[in-house]
Amino acid sequence: MESTDDLWRKGFELFRNHDSRDRGCNILLELVRPKLLRYLASQEGVKEDHRDVISLVTMRMWNLRNNPAKFPTLGHWIGYAYCIARNACTDMRKSAESRHASGAEYSDETLESHARNVAEEFEGAALYADLMNLADDLWLGEKPADYRYRMLAANLVLHRQVRLQRVYEYLKQFEHAKFSEDPVTFMNWIKDPTIVRRLTYLVTHHSREELLRTMEERVAPTCDDEKAWMYQRYGLFHSIKKIVDNVDSCRQAAAEEFLGRCEESLPFRDAVERIYRSIKSIDDQTQVLCEPGLWKRLIFQYSQYELPLNDMVEWFGPPCQTVGFKFDQTKAHGWVYNKRLLKELREAYRNGEMGDE
Repeated sequence: MESTDDLWRKGFELFRNHDSRDRGCNILLELVRPKLLRYLASQEGVKEDHRDVISLVTMRMWNLRNNPAKFPTLGHWIGYAYCIARNACTDMRKSAESRHASGAEYSDETLESHARNVAEEFEGAALYADLMNLADDLWLGEKPADYRYRMLAANLVLHRQVRLQRVYEYLKQFEHAKFSEDPVTFMNWIKDPTIVRRLTYLVTHHSREELLRTMEERVAPTCDDEKAWMYQRYGLFHSIKKIVDNVDSCRQAAAEEFLGRCEESLPFRDAVERIYRSIKSIDDQTQVLCEPGLWKRLIFQYSQYELPLNDMVEWFGPPCQTVGFKFDQTKAHGWVYNKRLLKELREAYRNGEMGDE
């Protein structure tokens, strides 16, 4: 049987490997949980909120799994988890004192608070991934029959724009893939609204690590400064203003010019336009892309990444405009800061209703 130390080392090695990062993060979260519970037992004023703190640590560390450079050693990873727990305890004590003094509920309208509220609302979720699966079902739709093969076919036809005959030949290698080679029937098979929403989300959503890698391919940085600016923008999701303000005055113009070129090369609009054009060329039934569910799912995900609100509008406004969906500052504010998305997810979680609205 592996010792606890061996499990820690194994979990961290898996976490540092791109192909096994999710599994490694889950192992580390399971191992750190009893340590955090012992720590929380020694903290006054939070004895009734242990699960809230554990849920918060789980969610924040899961969000950071695609930023392994933040944790060069296992000690850094454990230390960061403790830091989140310690700060949460401090916030809870302050919140309790504030409510006691004023008789009012404590409210914090920051994005970090929004992410914390998600953890508090869904403390019963075993893992953060379970909550994200619920968000998929709620806003994108529950997976239909033959989901795997329909998604594969839709990706090949609608996104990669492969000819139907080649797609048929490819699918035939899978024993359980049942489909018709009649073009009309086949296209109806892959144009199910849930398939289209899930595919569009799949090719549009980028984690920090994925977006950074994509931007490095699209706008190759030519010096260390450009690499640093790109990492801060797409690896850490810092605002352009924050990045430029921290650059020496003699380099600020260069930073603005470089990041401006990067923003023009963002991948979101290209991905949506490709699917939109494919569907439009078939039967012009593109309304599924201008329904709110797809965009709610994307914005909810990026609010968990703590992307600044202005950047959500800048990044996703253009692809929304492509398909005829209005997404502006007012809608973003309502969805995120007024917690409308959180309320929808809370209701689905408590009622067990997972259909798309």
